Amino acid sequence: MLMAKIKHETLADYYKRRPDANKNGTPVDPYDPSHINVFHLDGHYPEGPYQRRNFYFVALLLNKSSVQLNDVWYHLTQPALVFSTPSTPYQWQSADDKKKAWLCVFTEELLHTHQYRESLIYTSFVHIKANPVFLLTANQCKETIDIFKKMHQELKSDYPLKQELLRNYLSILFHLGNKLSSSAAKKNTPKASSRLTAAFLDLLNKQFPVKTKQTLLLKSATDFADHLSVHVNHLNHAVMETTGKNTTELIAQRLVAEAISMLRNTQLSVAQIAYALGFKEATYFHRFFKKRQGISPGQIRKQIP
Repeated sequence: MLMAKIKHETLADYYKRRPDANKNGTPVDPYDPSHINVFHLDGHYPEGPYQRRNFYFVALLLNKSSVQLNDVWYHLTQPALVFSTPSTPYQWQSADDKKKAWLCVFTEELLHTHQYRESLIYTSFVHIKANPVFLLTANQCKETIDIFKKMHQELKSDYPLKQELLRNYLSILFHLGNKLSSSAAKKNTPKASSRLTAAFLDLLNKQFPVKTKQTLLLKSATDFADHLSVHVNHLNHAVMETTGKNTTELIAQRLVAEAISMLRNTQLSVAQIAYALGFKEATYFHRFFKKRQGISPGQIRKQIP
């Protein structure tokens, strides 16, 4: 059975949806493999869909808002620096329908020059992905705005090595995220239960998005406990202590979120989606989904415009 890939929003699609990212003559080419763009938002803009994109971004969100990344909501009452990768489903909602922010969008190819792939992706993003949202103090916010402004200005220059310079500014943003992450880690040394829960959640999220014809291998709390070499009761206790939810509930939430994404963004049948998510029978998947969502998988698909 051939599996279709889940659709990611492309840069070209993104610019069609958000033409304000190219105002004032900012030179952007979404088809450039080493693409980078920096722009400022301050106004009322349509909400984007909760889905994955095929590019990276770093955002400085300046007004009260909420962001959803990997099915986790972050409710922000102060400026925050947000990092997202192509594997991260993302959505941004503003409390007053007005969005004020600086954004930098870029492709992975931008980082594939000399040492940058190693230093930026495999060092910075590995640490930042565990906690991609950082609240900023007033001074940190001012410093970060200055970096974005310099990038925006440089983007419009005719300096022959401006892409290299933009990479350097981007590196500074990554290092800021790492510094904030390290500072938070020192203040909050995780307990054993938190470390085990983090390992469980990382293992759970690494199974998605579903890309091949293979069904999920880890589907139950026992599966995860065996893979982590702990007793299932120990895993359940750690997860409940850390998150307030049991392991089975978190697995179910992640499966439902992935099912909705596949229903909305692929042409796979409900039976194919059920198989990909580890359900032996489509009827069992149907009951599982409807119990948690209140509507059937088919009804979700009918809602697509």
